[in-house]
Amino acid sequence: MILRVFPRRTSMTPTDEYVRIGEPDLFLPDDITEVHISTCFTWDFYESDRLFRAWEKIAPVKVGGPAHGREAGDFNPGLYVKKGCVITSRGCPNHCWFCAVWKNEGNIRELTIEDGYNVLDSNLLACSDDHIKRVFTMLSKQTERVKFTGGFEAKRFQEWHIDQLLRLTRRPLIFFAYDTPDDYEPLRIARAILKNAGITRHYLCCYCLVGYRGDTFESAEKRLNQIIGLDMVPYVMIYRDREGYLNPEWIKIPKRVVQSGNHFPEGPSVSLKAPFPYFGGKSRVAAVVWRLLGQPKHYIEPFFGSGAVLLVRPHYKPTMIETVNDADGHIANVWRAIQFASEETARWCDWPVNHADLSARRKELIKNSHRLIEKLAADPEFYDAKLAGYWIWAASCWIGSGLTFDTIPNVGRSPQGVHSRIPRQGRRAFGIQAQMPHVSGFPWGIQTQRPHLLSAGGINGKRPKLTGNKGCGVHRSACRNGAIYEWFDELAARLRNVRVVCGDWARVCGGNWQDYVGTCGIFFDPPYGDAARRKNIYAKDSLDVAGKVREWALGRAQKETYRIVIAGYYEEHECLLSEGWGVHRWSTNGGYSNLGHNQGRKNKDREALFYSPHCLPLENEQRELF
Repeated sequence: MILRVFPRRTSMTPTDEYVRIGEPDLFLPDDITEVHISTCFTWDFYESDRLFRAWEKIAPVKVGGPAHGREAGDFNPGLYVKKGCVITSRGCPNHCWFCAVWKNEGNIRELTIEDGYNVLDSNLLACSDDHIKRVFTMLSKQTERVKFTGGFEAKRFQEWHIDQLLRLTRRPLIFFAYDTPDDYEPLRIARAILKNAGITRHYLCCYCLVGYRGDTFESAEKRLNQIIGLDMVPYVMIYRDREGYLNPEWIKIPKRVVQSGNHFPEGPSVSLKAPFPYFGGKSRVAAVVWRLLGQPKHYIEPFFGSGAVLLVRPHYKPTMIETVNDADGHIANVWRAIQFASEETARWCDWPVNHADLSARRKELIKNSHRLIEKLAADPEFYDAKLAGYWIWAASCWIGSGLTFDTIPNVGRSPQGVHSRIPRQGRRAFGIQAQMPHVSGFPWGIQTQRPHLLSAGGINGKRPKLTGNKGCGVHRSACRNGAIYEWFDELAARLRNVRVVCGDWARVCGGNWQDYVGTCGIFFDPPYGDAARRKNIYAKDSLDVAGKVREWALGRAQKETYRIVIAGYYEEHECLLSEGWGVHRWSTNGGYSNLGHNQGRKNKDREALFYSPHCLPLENEQRELF
């Protein structure tokens, strides 16, 4: 077997057992017959020579790779680049002075097309139309998201290429390049074509070479800001000479662009929201929260839930500091998984409603609940994409509480809130040990629950609804034809710099560090402390935590650097008014409680937002007196 050795690891380096980085180790495979040292960069020549001497004691050694300038042969999938990467052509007809491709590989040469989803061709669009179409035919059969990290040349991008891109099962990730001033106009035209086709910035990236001979900071910043102005994501590539020398001053370029205020386009997508239904979300009043908080240097949300407030933050920039927390391990895991592995998480959600699957997935969620919380609390980067997908899928079809409870609460004779009175059929049913899909406007019988398929109520509710076509969460009709992957990609882009914590709310509110960078805005939405409300609505429910939050907030509210908003029933926090706080009263839709004349319908008019003395004033609204 051939052992492949690389002087350094890159994102494209293979990861199988016959790959090594650097010198020989003690645990080599026994069947090595030859060692190939692959050199990607000219500045690794000396390291390659050193590795040659180290590995020739193990087996016969050959040295090659793009840096050596030898004409490469056919492409061997998975041999010198990671599985999934594919090269369908070599060479380039352009003679850019800073590029070695045309010098090493000559003019464009089409290769046999192998399977793969990450296209590394140096100039795919310089190939014949027939070759390009055959490449897209291969790509249309791939299950992974297609990526064109080799890049498209904007001058060669044409209208018919859009038709090929839209044939793919998911929106691909497309890279262009903007290296010299002459590249801008073709890039602008290509972006206009893509925009007309509905391809958003989340799938459009642009390499920008900076620091080459004759380049200046002002010119480089202009190119980067022009890329941002075209609603594309810039990727800075700092020029190195053949010896690998990089002027350290150019490392400051990305920071200079961020500090100029011209970073990624501001504001979330208007449709950006959680991919699951959530009881008690504050989407209806989120805009009021932001009017009160303004743009704090540090935003904290200790009871994150569905993230309805953070996801609609106005004038958002990636440089903003945001920290969120949730005591429910499954919810914290959902947001971490979307943040770090949006595509994998979406794949586990992208599944039709099925009663048997609902039961099986729920058992898997309950079995792993404690393990999940321990790992999330111990490692800030831990996530489980499979469990996250299971939870989103199940939560979207589940009505009421109990999805991840070890024991399901008894519905009783007078259910309240989300467990409002439901017509029964046959014998009285106590409990919801198993769920069946919701097949009509009202669930008849709750001894077993079926996924919820009606237009109002979770994506698979206790019984899937078979009337209406809206659905909820990831089962909405808008998520079909691969749109769920785009949705999760948008969420991942928005959450990229958000710190997700799992644990008690005190984990992000303990100590005195919250305002260390300046003004701190905190939105509290704790479980309500009203004893009359339905218990066990949330996996981590409590009637006491709202009072503890109120006491904590009173201790911080007098500092000018703190802007605090607390959501709850008016009566439970009314005492704050005597401490100089203000209140904004509002009404909910009532959710499931609108189906009957019970406590839930009455509670919807008790909602209030209490805001601390240093919050920004609400226009045309006076503080209520006690």
